[in-house]
Amino acid sequence: MTHVEEQARQLITEAEKKLSPKGFFQSIFGYYKNRTEDAIECYHRAGNLFKLAKNWLQAGSAFKIAGDLNLEQNNRTEAADNYVLASKCLEKYDVNGAINFLLSAIQIYTDLGRFTMAAKLHNNIADIYEQNLELDKAVQHFEQAADYFKVEECYTSAKRCLLKVAQYVSSEFQDYSKAINIYQEIAFYDLKSPILQYGAKESLFKAVLCHLCIDILNAKHALDSYVRKYPAFKIAREFEFLKNIIEHVEDSDEEAFIKTIKEYDDFSRLDTWHTKILLKIKRQMKDQPDLL
Repeated sequence: MTHVEEQARQLITEAEKKLSPKGFFQSIFGYYKNRTEDAIECYHRAGNLFKLAKNWLQAGSAFKIAGDLNLEQNNRTEAADNYVLASKCLEKYDVNGAINFLLSAIQIYTDLGRFTMAAKLHNNIADIYEQNLELDKAVQHFEQAADYFKVEECYTSAKRCLLKVAQYVSSEFQDYSKAINIYQEIAFYDLKSPILQYGAKESLFKAVLCHLCIDILNAKHALDSYVRKYPAFKIAREFEFLKNIIEHVEDSDEEAFIKTIKEYDDFSRLDTWHTKILLKIKRQMKDQPDLL
């Protein structure tokens, strides 16, 4: 045991002594409440020392107890803060435990109307699930985070979460309609701002590709409607690419389809999402031409 850990354990012992019953008169005169507050401080300090010693499980336990005691004292914000600290300590060792602490903090922040904090924690949970490849749960929390960010009109943060939702519901769960709605929502919002509207073309680009995974006629109509809403889109490389791809799908010309993708990729690198969606469209051309 390191010297730092020994100090931390001494603080835990001190906290436990402060919480032991001290008699009727002390309770009457408020001494017990003061001792509880002192105990909370001891647990919090112990948690920090355990962190310094890289004893993450003990650190998480100390912060968790501090949070529980905060709740007993009706110090709800402090309780939530301690649960977040406990979560960070457990994240690498007990994912479910870490998430449960964050959910407890979210409940407190939501009850207090602190929706931005609740949104950030939902985003943290989504990140944890994403890292562990539990993408269905990640999507759920990215979506909840976006909703809370919208309540506080933090649309830039909401947009980052929504893009994650659209990415996974389309590429992993084939819910193209939901992805289309999200990409359109983001694009139409960006088009309202002269500063943001240039970035709208990427969202419109992805929306049309998702349309192509469902129905070519809808994709053509969507492309036309996007140009009417955003005329500058017509001179973008993305528009030319989409127009050519739609023609190749209509003609069932797989060779031209592949050539167009390669030529576009030489100028504008396609990422993993684009590749997955384009492969889906290509498989439909080859295996299910009757659906095109």
